[in-house]
Amino acid sequence: MQGFEAGDCVSVGDSEMDLSMQVEGSRFIGFNPTRESSKSAFAAAGIPVVSEKNLLSIKPYLGLK
Repeated sequence: MQGFEAGDCVSVGDSEMDLSMQVEGSRFIGFNPTRESSKSAFAAAGIPVVSEKNLLSIKPYLGLK
């Protein structure tokens, strides 16, 4: 992965199709999903979801203030 460790990577997506970006050992954050199928897929995968439209809302999931 271009010299990055999987544990240092975070993918952010709004649909269940985006879950394919998650590499084993990395993290994924669901961002403002609109489809019920996406919300269900994120819940089933244990993915944290930010339901706001402001991308800065993911900061706590990244360990940022």
